[in-house]
Amino acid sequence: MVPDLVAEMGAAYLNSSAPRRVMEVLKQEEDRFFATIGHGMEILEYALAETADKVFNGETAFACTTPTVSRWT
Repeated sequence: MVPDLVAEMGAAYLNSSAPRRVMEVLKQEEDRFFATIGHGMEILEYALAETADKVFNGETAFACTTPTVSRWT
């Protein structure tokens, strides 16, 4: 994926370290994505365990998609 991205966006990077920088940025984004998923799953599992009918409110649903919500962290 990185070679294709560098070929497409290479003009935005003016030095030879572009592929390495692209890989670093992609890795950071991937790490953030998985952290957000993990955080949301923790909230979801807690919310489902706390409800008898497996239904929770919109605030809780929104919290599952937000990287940091103080109520749940």
